[in-house]
Amino acid sequence: MIKSLIATLAALTVVSAYATTPVITDSFTTYSPGAITTGSSPAVWATPGVGAGTVDNGTDLTSRITTDSGNLFGKGTSNQYLKLSDTSNANTADNLNLGVNPVTIGEIGTVSFDFYSPTTAGSQGEGFLFRIGTLVGNGATTFGLFINNGQLRAATTSSVTPAASSFATYALDTMQSLTIVFNSSASTLNYASRSLAAGKMDVYLNGTIVGTALDGAGGFAGLQKTNAAVGFTRKTNGNTASDFVGTLNIDNLNVYSGVELSAIPEPATAAVFGGVAVLLTAMMVRRRPASVKASQ
Repeated sequence: MIKSLIATLAALTVVSAYATTPVITDSFTTYSPGAITTGSSPAVWATPGVGAGTVDNGTDLTSRITTDSGNLFGKGTSNQYLKLSDTSNANTADNLNLGVNPVTIGEIGTVSFDFYSPTTAGSQGEGFLFRIGTLVGNGATTFGLFINNGQLRAATTSSVTPAASSFATYALDTMQSLTIVFNSSASTLNYASRSLAAGKMDVYLNGTIVGTALDGAGGFAGLQKTNAAVGFTRKTNGNTASDFVGTLNIDNLNVYSGVELSAIPEPATAAVFGGVAVLLTAMMVRRRPASVKASQ
């Protein structure tokens, strides 16, 4: 019986961890190096972008497919990644809005990607915003996360602005892996060892949870919405003293409809295998002969 239970639980573990299918996936290997607006990009990304804004102005606000000559992502020097860069505090008239063509993600989803923030001379401002919603734009945003100069900040308010303080830090010049589990349904989401309230998101950095039950932002924050798009934004700022300057490199983007446990190995593994161990221990105790119990 125990052997049968072990086999059943093992099968269930595999199914629960890999049951979802990515609705968006991009490792940027099928592009021709260069500006993502040249027409060389596949159908994943909208060109010139979903919502108002600039994808690449050709000079100092750029979205470029780049050959990884420095092996930043550990996949070899022929790897390619997406490089988002703003090199000037004088380009205060342009937003950068790079979004995927809308697909059906759903009310509950998982997003994972690797990123590399290089040390940038003159770095300043809010950073790059990663957003989830029905389209890329403040009014259509459900959740947002700012990535900037070693800090992660939750997006707040209907204007999708960064929180006053960071909820996590990360090392510059080092590859990082980010996972977001979001719940815009009307009900609490129970997954792995977590319980996530409606209208909230959890954030994992390198497999460890660093942001718990963070609020949504934008026009759809906290509302029951079927999300359809993700994207990266650099928001314009008319003040050159605080206008954003910085670079963010992205690779291995995956967006899942539902909770993808393989993207969050720490809590998923602990919850599943911890529960299996407790159950098996209890069953083995029950099956021991009475004489063994009496001798203890």
